[in-house]
Amino acid sequence: REKDPVPGHIYMDSQAFGACQCCTQITVLTTNLEDARYLTDQFLVLAPLFLALTAATPFLRGLVADTDTRWPTFKQTWDDRTEQEITTVCNSRTSANDLFISTHLAIDDPLCRSLNDIDVPVHSLTEQRLLAGGVDPLL
Repeated sequence: REKDPVPGHIYMDSQAFGACQCCTQITVLTTNLEDARYLTDQFLVLAPLFLALTAATPFLRGLVADTDTRWPTFKQTWDDRTEQEITTVCNSRTSANDLFISTHLAIDDPLCRSLNDIDVPVHSLTEQRLLAGGVDPLL
């Protein structure tokens, strides 16, 4: 611990510390995009329950950590945004989705607005290109 660069902090010096603690990766093959979007929304609901299972292990490198779950350690070891990007890009590549994206929400505007009730930054030029390419506005 005397070699840790920041005294009083638990130094995790490898991505493996995060990935080995709370990662379960699955690959799901669906027959179409509609099914894939539906499954994505289902995992958004289940993910907090899975995360709660990691709360039973508050120790990192033999020290008691000031966290409720293992997620902060995982997120910190995989968040590769620059300091500038952190202020402009809200989510890292390992962040949870901000929106439900099921196909039926794209046609049910009141339900979509009630479930997707947070503001999500949109890069307008990219949005225009995606819409022109046939991607629906919800995606």
